[in-house]
Amino acid sequence: MTTQTSLSRNLPEYFEVKIGSSIFELETDPLLTSMTHQYLSRNSAIDESESYDILFGITKSEIKSFLYDKSKNDETFIDLFGNWVEDFKVYHEKRNEPLSRDLEFEFSDGSKWVIKVLDLMALRANPNGDFAIDFDDDLLKNDDEFIAWVNSLEWDDLKHLADEIKRPQPEPDYDAEWKKSNKSIVNWEEKFSIFDFFEINDTISEEESDIDRSI
Repeated sequence: MTTQTSLSRNLPEYFEVKIGSSIFELETDPLLTSMTHQYLSRNSAIDESESYDILFGITKSEIKSFLYDKSKNDETFIDLFGNWVEDFKVYHEKRNEPLSRDLEFEFSDGSKWVIKVLDLMALRANPNGDFAIDFDDDLLKNDDEFIAWVNSLEWDDLKHLADEIKRPQPEPDYDAEWKKSNKSIVNWEEKFSIFDFFEINDTISEEESDIDRSI
């Protein structure tokens, strides 16, 4: 799983860093590594996760985006033992708001379906490869354009992503009706976080380990 951003954009070479009472300049790359380790160390279970290397890379990319956002506003100061983690969490949640939604649509038989915007953006970013998200895609800023793009797809392209939430009988011809079905974007009650995937995967792994031990 990867996240794509326009981080070909340049970060400052140095940030001003405070550790305790000392303030000094630190190169950005070792600062990113230090912040990533600090963030992940808050959850001891992550250190034992088989997905640690992947999670480290994703977290580092997210913190890189966070630092870039700060540098755009001429903020190049980090207190490593201050409140940067809370600031990062607020930034991360706000950044993921456009993905914390579903596409909801209805066919002529009254059946209602949803597809996660997250899954649709992954399909758009990399239709034939690994799960990837482009957070800077302009479609995330305009629901009408997003739905127009969705309407350019065939039902067969995305039906594997759809969950039915209401199912009357008899069934219509979904292939024929897909493009004309009524569509809207619906916000999630809770915001999406990339790190949720690893919590889910870790839980599954623990359950499988328990089963193996019992056998």
